[in-house]
Amino acid sequence: MTFTRTRARTVAAAALLAALTGAAAVVGPTAVAHTSDDVVTVSTGAVRGTVNGGHRTFLDIPYGASTIGSNRWAAPVRPPSWTGIRDATKTAPTCAQIQASASTEDCLTVDVYTPPTTAGQHLPVMVWFYGGAYQVGSTSLLNPTPIVERGKAIVVEVNYRVGPLGFLALPELATGSGAVGNYGLLDQQAGLRWVRQNAAAFGGNPSNVTLFGESAGGNSVCEQLQSPGAVGLFDRAISESGACSGESGISPAPKAQAEAAAVKYAASLGCTDPATRAACMRALPTSTLLNSPLAGGYSLDVPWKPTVDGVTVPAQPEVAFRSGLFQRVPLLIGTNRDEGRLFVFLLKELPKQGPLSPADYVSFLQETFGINWTEVQEEYPLADYPTPDLAAATALGDGYFACGMSGAATAIAAKHWPPVYAYEFTQTDNPSPFSPDNPWMPMGATHGAEVGYLFDAGTLTASQQRLSNRMIDAWTTFARTGNPSTADLNWPSYTATGGRIQLLNADTTATSTSFDDDHHCRFWASRSS
Repeated sequence: MTFTRTRARTVAAAALLAALTGAAAVVGPTAVAHTSDDVVTVSTGAVRGTVNGGHRTFLDIPYGASTIGSNRWAAPVRPPSWTGIRDATKTAPTCAQIQASASTEDCLTVDVYTPPTTAGQHLPVMVWFYGGAYQVGSTSLLNPTPIVERGKAIVVEVNYRVGPLGFLALPELATGSGAVGNYGLLDQQAGLRWVRQNAAAFGGNPSNVTLFGESAGGNSVCEQLQSPGAVGLFDRAISESGACSGESGISPAPKAQAEAAAVKYAASLGCTDPATRAACMRALPTSTLLNSPLAGGYSLDVPWKPTVDGVTVPAQPEVAFRSGLFQRVPLLIGTNRDEGRLFVFLLKELPKQGPLSPADYVSFLQETFGINWTEVQEEYPLADYPTPDLAAATALGDGYFACGMSGAATAIAAKHWPPVYAYEFTQTDNPSPFSPDNPWMPMGATHGAEVGYLFDAGTLTASQQRLSNRMIDAWTTFARTGNPSTADLNWPSYTATGGRIQLLNADTTATSTSFDDDHHCRFWASRSS
């Protein structure tokens, strides 16, 4: 495989969008004859969706008004009602973001997927927050019909603001309470309120709502666990590869740091006077905001993400978890064994068009782990790994994901209630595009690979289908009961001392008690203490 450097950057951007969001583009469902099941009345009016053989879809239903103009960088507000029947058969718009050919600020919508008929039922409702490093993402990227059809659950996907439009912490935008910068998280909360209000109309149980997400979506789950504004809006939570504690680049930014970045960004766009800065920024075209060199990009330390403002995000998640300041709902949390390989591939190997050298490994550690990078080099010496690429990927995966998951699970489990269930996804043979081809390093169980077993990944091999069935059964059983154990999987709860972690693999149902040792978690804990 040969790339020009320009093409490599283009491919890297597209691949990262696909991999971070777990993206397999959803093709609009084929229309069939309308039946009584295709019209549902929600709080703002009636919608007509599509009925297929195994499911129903209702796309692009507003839960919030447009965020253009005075609603830009403000908490979402109720959308206007409509008369007649709104068309809910077309793909929802993508929230304005970098690297999107067509996106809009009028994007606060939900997509709802249900079994073919739900009259008189009270099905569990699962609300999905997409990943994408808080920079990109859309509800149109993943098709949850396998969960709906096999698991007999309703899935609601929530579009939320990302990038500078979702997370700009400009001081002048702060409310009287001090809330600032977490507009994407406020969108998620508005989406959850919509679900509580409207789930029954689709045959769902509004008192049994499970929040789940991957990558930034999984991190969002951890932020909502501690956010006062989300109290009472969900009943269970699943965080996949959410990097909810530790050294991750998507950990919430301290307020002063986030505000300084916002002021610098505004200045780059000509908005410098504090007295008029907010109005100046709201008057700029969307394209101007997104075409700025400071609008964002792909890196390990993302420029736009949640802010610890003391209101929407009271603290770093691990601090909240250790303090017991979180919603006491059953939690399923996990990580993939080879998380870091995707990032080394996309951010280092592809731009270079080749594998890392020993010198590249040193540079990677310096860029990723800062002034104390030599400690990481001593913990992950090149002599212990077949290639510098694998050494870099292992250090990144352990520090950013694995031990963050373990730390969050331990902190929550130490409170003894509610139950915590932890997993490590270890399947190495995974469907594309959830595991991209890499000529320089095997991708293994990399970041986002597990998403292909929950959402539609096309045709699966027999072993992949077996794992898909196992995971969908566990996820939907957890949504239904708060416990992921099934006839095929006896999943133990995690404890703060000696907790077992369920391995997710087509060929085993074993559990692990050596996770922290396998991923050097005592080392990473010492760095954050």
